[in-house]
Amino acid sequence: MYYYFNSAMLGFNDTMLSLFKPLLISPFVFVITWGTTVAELLLAAALLAPIKHYKWYFWIGMLLHALIAVLLGLWRFSAIMIAGIVRSVYRQLMHLKAGDHHASSHL
Repeated sequence: MYYYFNSAMLGFNDTMLSLFKPLLISPFVFVITWGTTVAELLLAAALLAPIKHYKWYFWIGMLLHALIAVLLGLWRFSAIMIAGIVRSVYRQLMHLKAGDHHASSHL
């Protein structure tokens, strides 16, 4: 994440970089890097997870992509990802409501 956030093309603008530079040069960058990776892996695991856990996946995905929008300015990317998360959760809940208790295998 250090290299991405410092990228002139994709990273923070000068104001954001000056605010977050202390975190990026500290050991906390490890948490940022691996936290993002773990969050993305959890979202991938949601495809196979039971519906009862979807609330957690939903909020992890919403938070991750909202932070991407706010911090990196990737609003369209984040909107598309959030729409995909909402659609996935909605579809799963509709299968459950219809009485299909094995909806976690349907996407």
